[in-house]
Amino acid sequence: MSTVNHSSSDDVIVPTNNGTTYRGLGGNDTYIISKALKSNAAITIVDTSGKNIIQLIDGTSIASSKFAADAVQLILSNGAVITVNGSNNFSFELGGNATTGISKVKLSFLEFSSKMGVATLPASGSIGGASNVSVSGAALSSDSSESYNVSSSGTKVTEGNGIIFTITANTSVSADTTFSWTVVGDTNSGTVDKASATDIDAPSGKVTIVAGSSSATFSVTAIADSIAEGIEGLQISVFSPDSATVGTSTILVNNSGASSSAQTFNGTTGVDNFVGASGADSFDFSTTGELNDVDTLDGGAGSDILSVTNATGTLTPNVENIETLNVTPTGTVTVNLANTASTFDSIKAVSDGGNALT
Repeated sequence: MSTVNHSSSDDVIVPTNNGTTYRGLGGNDTYIISKALKSNAAITIVDTSGKNIIQLIDGTSIASSKFAADAVQLILSNGAVITVNGSNNFSFELGGNATTGISKVKLSFLEFSSKMGVATLPASGSIGGASNVSVSGAALSSDSSESYNVSSSGTKVTEGNGIIFTITANTSVSADTTFSWTVVGDTNSGTVDKASATDIDAPSGKVTIVAGSSSATFSVTAIADSIAEGIEGLQISVFSPDSATVGTSTILVNNSGASSSAQTFNGTTGVDNFVGASGADSFDFSTTGELNDVDTLDGGAGSDILSVTNATGTLTPNVENIETLNVTPTGTVTVNLANTASTFDSIKAVSDGGNALT
């Protein structure tokens, strides 16, 4: 970044050059923030000598602002970024313009930050101030020209698929504008069950309409699982940068696909909780030590098979709605069905090699 040093006299300075630091040096200097500052330009103002003034001329539109203990950053509606370091050494004039002889009430940095929505300056770090405001006379007014709406690619989705949401502004935004979104379970006015957090890929997120654009998209995906469920509801809400609700949508998740197809479940040496659906499901515990007393298996509807290979021992799993138990013992294996309410249609030893199954 280059530096422009002005004189020791009382200078009137109109910053225009992108990537430039402006220093007034001595004297009581006036810096005018005007429309002469080009789009997306970045300038820095530093002046620790004299009684200096920052003038924001009438009509200046501020997209966002950020305040620190002794600095302020203003992002204008055209994307230009003005950083004033040592802000406590400046007065701020809303509507002032020394080039046309207009002088307004001089505000201290604390008074200016208060008008910009920052009641107390942070001791460290920075805090966001007002956004989408314009200088009108000697005051600030809210810019109400920008509005947003949310649309979706559908109102229903099958597990494993996603819905795309589009946030659209009524005009191209002048600065990056970030929205937040959340997803929660919803009963759709009592007509369906609420979806849970495990039914979606992410419960919340952020999406940005970049400067110069008018829309941005994000997606919400319904996670495919092995549980046979009815239709479930999701509520997706989108919030503006100032936390106002932009739009809310209800999406219905169709789980019917999970209930009709056969599924295969592979056991682990940890805790397994498997729930089948209406298909002919297979539960495979073919590695020694995988079927444990802490495992819970529910085959659901359909003709289901549990296949077990285990060394000598007694197994007491919780098994429900599984019709066939095939055991390949590597020693004397006892399957204790004390925790099993339903019964098997078939229990047999497969390739027992002379080992016993009881």
